[in-house]
Amino acid sequence: MALDATLRAAACRFAGRPSESLKIHPEDLREKIRRHRSPYMMVFVLDNSWSVHVDKTLEATKGVVLSFLKDAKIHKDKISLVAFRHSRKPDAALKLIRFLTQTEAQVQYARRIGLLPAVVEALNEDPFTTDRLWRSAVQAVKAGRVVPITPSWGLMEDRLATEFAAVWQALFDQPTLDLVALLARRLEPLARRLEQLLARA
Repeated sequence: MALDATLRAAACRFAGRPSESLKIHPEDLREKIRRHRSPYMMVFVLDNSWSVHVDKTLEATKGVVLSFLKDAKIHKDKISLVAFRHSRKPDAALKLIRFLTQTEAQVQYARRIGLLPAVVEALNEDPFTTDRLWRSAVQAVKAGRVVPITPSWGLMEDRLATEFAAVWQALFDQPTLDLVALLARRLEPLARRLEQLLARA
């Protein structure tokens, strides 16, 4: 159980009622969920050189790779598929790779998971050309600029987390505080520092 998040959830319901004692209800319970922050690089090495069941192996591999691709899009993981060059059926391995990178498969996959396809040609297909929201996303991808990596962003992220925690604590302690003034006092110095960092990047 995440004690701090549970207490915050319970405190939100009791804000503005200082005469009542804090009670934790089942809907207030929060759980710690650990997620990896940095992307993974996954390499599938397919050895079909001596396999008599190469077609079944490739079908199974296709299913595994597609299932990993769904999570990879969310976490920005990188997935590679390696098939041995001197295999008995190199054509079958190439067929799998061509399937995964063809426009039709990319469009189908993107529709299923709700993300943009990895192949540029797939952006010219429906729904990316007909749906207004998808068109906006595609336009941003095609016309967007690369944002440089800010070396000190990790420090800035920690400071933001600290400041937001302080804002919440201040509101729990005094629910009648002026939120706009509180945010300005806690976040404006940090915003100025962030602007300086981004100007140097």
